[in-house]
Amino acid sequence: MYSDFKYALRQLIKRPGFTAVAVLILALGIGSNTAVFTVIDALLLRGLAVHNPGELVLIEPKNSSSYFSYPSFVQFRDQNRSLAGIVGFSEAGRSMIANGFGRSDVVPILACGVSGNFFSVLGVPTSLGRALTPDDDRNDSPRYVTVLDHSFWQRQFGSDPAVLGKTILVDNAELTIVGVAAPNFRSVTGRQVNLWTPLQMDPILNPGDLRRFHEPTASGHFWLRIMGRMRPGVKPETVIAELDVIFQRGLTSAGFLPQGPQDHDFGKIELFPGGSGFIANRDQVGSLLNILLIVVGVVLFVACSNVASLLLARTAARQREFALRAALGAGRGRLIRQLMLESLILATGGGLVGLLFAHWGTLTLAGFLPGEAGLDLSLDGLVLSYTAAVTITTGVLVGLIPSLRFSRLDLITALKAQASTVAGGASQKLNRSLVVAQIALSVCLLAGAGLFVRTLENLKNIDVGFNPNSLLMAYLQFDRKYDASHMATASKDLQSAFEALPGVRSATFSWGGGGLMTGADVRWNFFGVEGYAPKPGEPKLYAYTAYVGPRFFETLGVPLLRGRGFGFADVFPLAGQPAQNTTGEIVVNESFARKFFGTIDPIGRPIRIPDDDSAAAYGIKPTTYKVIGVARDTKELNLRDNNLLQFYLPSMVVTQLPGILLPHGMIFELRTLGDPSALASSIQHAIRITDPKMRSMFITTMENSIDQTVFQERMIAQTAGFFSLFALVLASLGLYGVLAYNVTQRTREIGVRMALGARSGNIISLILQQGLGMTAVGCVAGMVAAMALAHLIASRLYGIPALDPLTFVFTIAVLLTVALLACWLPARRATKVDPMIALRAE
Repeated sequence: MYSDFKYALRQLIKRPGFTAVAVLILALGIGSNTAVFTVIDALLLRGLAVHNPGELVLIEPKNSSSYFSYPSFVQFRDQNRSLAGIVGFSEAGRSMIANGFGRSDVVPILACGVSGNFFSVLGVPTSLGRALTPDDDRNDSPRYVTVLDHSFWQRQFGSDPAVLGKTILVDNAELTIVGVAAPNFRSVTGRQVNLWTPLQMDPILNPGDLRRFHEPTASGHFWLRIMGRMRPGVKPETVIAELDVIFQRGLTSAGFLPQGPQDHDFGKIELFPGGSGFIANRDQVGSLLNILLIVVGVVLFVACSNVASLLLARTAARQREFALRAALGAGRGRLIRQLMLESLILATGGGLVGLLFAHWGTLTLAGFLPGEAGLDLSLDGLVLSYTAAVTITTGVLVGLIPSLRFSRLDLITALKAQASTVAGGASQKLNRSLVVAQIALSVCLLAGAGLFVRTLENLKNIDVGFNPNSLLMAYLQFDRKYDASHMATASKDLQSAFEALPGVRSATFSWGGGGLMTGADVRWNFFGVEGYAPKPGEPKLYAYTAYVGPRFFETLGVPLLRGRGFGFADVFPLAGQPAQNTTGEIVVNESFARKFFGTIDPIGRPIRIPDDDSAAAYGIKPTTYKVIGVARDTKELNLRDNNLLQFYLPSMVVTQLPGILLPHGMIFELRTLGDPSALASSIQHAIRITDPKMRSMFITTMENSIDQTVFQERMIAQTAGFFSLFALVLASLGLYGVLAYNVTQRTREIGVRMALGARSGNIISLILQQGLGMTAVGCVAGMVAAMALAHLIASRLYGIPALDPLTFVFTIAVLLTVALLACWLPARRATKVDPMIALRAE
């Protein structure tokens, strides 16, 4: 075996060009597979660094958001008997540390509020100090304590063990450091968390959110994620049945569900595997990565076919060598082992170089995933095992065909064969079959990439309902101690300061709403419309809500189809105006007006917020709003949304109403005269002068914000496009290689034809006919497969059918063009054959 290995290695070193090309082709195929699998492992497969992560489950409302209210968490925690423990945690949000590091700079962080039993139920150890306990999370008087992330401790405190007992200022709250988490524990939210605080600290860190805990109506505030640990032997169906009863009982008592049985999913829960934590859009991201894994798998198969073709041609040239070895006593097994060793050495080289490609590819793929900064993208045992398995499989596939073809030879024929006839007809047929397969797979990849590219272009060119050009968005965070009056003053002063900047046409602000126009979290409200009675069993009416400032519609370029928008007098309370109004003004979108008012003029029509049932549950009087305008429909949550019910309320007036949580920050939108990104430094300066306590969290253009919503489509389009072109290049090289070798083998035949009067056009036609024939067969097979697979990705397409004629015609045109070039070069070479030399050659 060792001597065979040395001989195989010498054979490959003697042909460095062939070896380098084969290793690089395999490296790209293996490396791309490793890169995609690394992200899948980090995002979906790798368990949390906790005790028995396989016992953890995520608890989520069915067909709703992933959030629960705090009272629901308490009910689950105290009343369930089927789970060993239940923990609650908030979405890691932006916070700020003002000091605590021996210097005066401000450090942005991500802090996560967790229930007191979080560390004990999950089984998270600490490397220093202690974890949080239920005593830290008392609702009567929580302790001002925090546990640091290990890497954050190393980065900000230099791994100083004396950090225990020190205090840091987190958004005006002094927190005592009681522990440092274990180095391998990151978070359960898929994001890099810097520190953990008790849940009951949330009202202290966020004073405007006090009612999320302590008022009976807090059941309406859904902001908490919940995770549980399964008891051994308990079935998920048992857990779901018990939690359904608890959840529906709580919602019914809070007025969110009518009495009696329900025929819809509102108020029911689902369980998901929680061993790898919570990942936003887990199903979408998982299916996205699975699509990419299939793509790179196809690319690897094309690479294997291409290298197998190279080995087949190279081995054919060594036919006499193998015949001589067989004549000297080498058995078939010895010959197969020799060829397989060569292919395995090539695959091993491809695997090692592929790890470098995988590192770059992993970073590129992770860059497409927003909010996943906490992913551990290191190569763990599972990834290395996967790479090793792919490498070995690749080596076997690459060497299988040459090994089987040339390990059984007719010794007499092989030893008498001359250089021009060493490649038999069977090997040529195998090579042609491999090329046809490469072409077919290239067609599939090109067609799929084309569909995704067209989908991306359709989404990027979609009418969002407002004008995103020359629009800048700045997310500013208030001082947490600001009340509604301070917020109103700060917002009004900042709007004036921004409008005074050179290059700014107008400015406004907003909070709530969806992601496109406001860049903030989604907020919605229950409501009632006079004259509209919900159907039996119909869930309560709710609409997405944006709280906006003066001239909001004018600044963002949202057309008003009827009535008017909000001015300064509508937004900012006037002197002497009552703090708690029971009337107000509202702007609805056209889908809202169409659904509830039909052909009736909506201007002046009343809308109650919240509806009567919710108002009774909250113990407040509903506010009646009068419609003053109808705005055009806009894309709010994402670009695929259609006909969402939306209304707009004046931001500063509604902050004085009961039941409204004060915002932590505002999105300021600025309509500019030129490039909006050029104003970033001017905005920062205006903030420092106007309100030094205001913090700028991010500044971006509206176009960039919209572009971020299509990250999945862009990721698939770019990666699939790159790999499909790579597969096309490999297929064209394979076609070129087969035809070039065929020309060499048919030199005497071509010479005879030319001696008998064949012209250059006849020779070119002969070679093109053979090459384009293989291309046609591959195209037909590829189109059939592509049409079948197109239906599987139809749900991810937008604006085009799965069997889009333009995409498929373009795919065939591109492939035929490349194939024609690959055929033309060998055909031109054939016309250069000298008949006299060809006739004399052996």
